Amino acid sequence: MQQSAELAGKLAAHSMWSVADAEPVIPLFARGDGSDRTPIERLVTDDPAAAVELAKQNFDQPGEWPVLVLVYDTVITLESGVRTDALLVEFAQRTEPVGRFTMAVPYRPAPEFAIYRPKLIQASTLESTAVQAVVTAFYNGVDSHNPAGQIWNEHLQDVSL
Repeated sequence: MQQSAELAGKLAAHSMWSVADAEPVIPLFARGDGSDRTPIERLVTDDPAAAVELAKQNFDQPGEWPVLVLVYDTVITLESGVRTDALLVEFAQRTEPVGRFTMAVPYRPAPEFAIYRPKLIQASTLESTAVQAVVTAFYNGVDSHNPAGQIWNEHLQDVSL
C-alpha cells in the first residue's frame, strides 16, 4: 500500500496547490506501478463529474495496473454535520499488501486558504498499524512534491472539522 499511498499524497498536494492559487482543480487519475514513471492523466472535460465516474470504474475492474489513484474536488458533509470543500483521494494497490482507501482532505479556499486534517472515509483494513503506515506514506508523498508539499505544510491547520 505504500506505493499507492505515496502517489496519492503527491497528487493530493499537487491538487491542493491549485486550490491555494485559487485555480480550478482538475481531477487527476494515475494507474501504473506507483513509481515516478506512473503516468498521470488530467481529466480535462466539459463534464468533470462524468470523467471522475469513468475513472472510478477502474477500481472495480480487473486490470494490469498494480496502483490506482484518483483525486478530485467535491463538497462533503462530515460526521459533525459540517459541509465543506474537500479533495477526495481514492487509492488502491492490487499487489501485496492489497488494499483500497478513500481519504477526504477538507480545506478552506483562497484567499484565506487552509488545509484541515485528512479524514479516512473508507479503508479495506482497520488494523491500526496498517492504517498508520498508509497515513505515513500519504504524508511522505505530500512532502515529496516540491513546491506543493511546502505549501501544504505551511497551510495545514492542526484541527479537525
